[in-house]
Amino acid sequence: MVSIFLLAILEEEKETVKQRDAIQQDLIDDTGHSMVNNIDVLQKLFNSMKQFDSSDVFLNNEHYTEKERERLSETLFIEEGWRNILPTDLTMIFAAHFESILKLLIFLLSLLIPSVFVRDRLLGLQKIQWSSRHGRKILWTQFASGMTASFLLITCGVGFFGSLLYFTDFTHYFSNGLNSFFIGSEEPLLLSFYQWTFGQWLVRVVVLVYLIGMAYSGIVLFLSQTSKHYLSLLMKIIPVGFVFIFIANRVLKDAFYLKNELYQWIRIPMIELYAGIFLFVICISLPIIYCIRRQNKDLLN
Repeated sequence: MVSIFLLAILEEEKETVKQRDAIQQDLIDDTGHSMVNNIDVLQKLFNSMKQFDSSDVFLNNEHYTEKERERLSETLFIEEGWRNILPTDLTMIFAAHFESILKLLIFLLSLLIPSVFVRDRLLGLQKIQWSSRHGRKILWTQFASGMTASFLLITCGVGFFGSLLYFTDFTHYFSNGLNSFFIGSEEPLLLSFYQWTFGQWLVRVVVLVYLIGMAYSGIVLFLSQTSKHYLSLLMKIIPVGFVFIFIANRVLKDAFYLKNELYQWIRIPMIELYAGIFLFVICISLPIIYCIRRQNKDLLN
């Protein structure tokens, strides 16, 4: 009796294995690859789109302001041409990568750019330069050379470390829409106002790196022009460098998404770009004003 029962169980297990093998065989496409991953992607897509199955449901979402609901409703339900799947964590990883590049550039700019001008002052070269035919106009030459060197350094940093991303095979996402639909309840703000592709978003992130990097170059040049020795320069650069690192984190993290901390604080669309431009203008103006004042003083004397 027991043997008959065991045989029945074995036959049932064999039948189950056959059915499972048959199902797995049906899930293999023409190229011989399993379609299980594709089914998983579609399942996630279906689940995440439940919150967008009608504009009425979306507009009642408490996570968004009235202005955000109006713009997002237009983006999601009217302007549908950009609806491509983009992995949720892709922009997060890229923003973090370029934030790390910017932090490295801040460190390199702190070491390479200002020390040259302080060294000239310590060696007495500045007085010799100012007594030359061009006088204190040499400050403009130093300013131009410092900004050019900073721009080239930023370009080399972005070019080298940014090119490493090509080994991750992300280029096939360039034409995908910025917003993905892989959104869980814990990430209600991972949406963007903008109808950009991933490639267009990436260009704007690089622009932010240039704006903040060149702004830091301007403030570093100003500090070097007003520092008498290395210790004085160091005491000024360290706190300013940490401030810029803090700014880089707030601007680049989740850049151009509703989740961005700077946007959540000010609630102005494109605030990341406006902040970068404002910072650039202010920090570049300081060494320019210093050069003008020193030149005018020279002419008066």
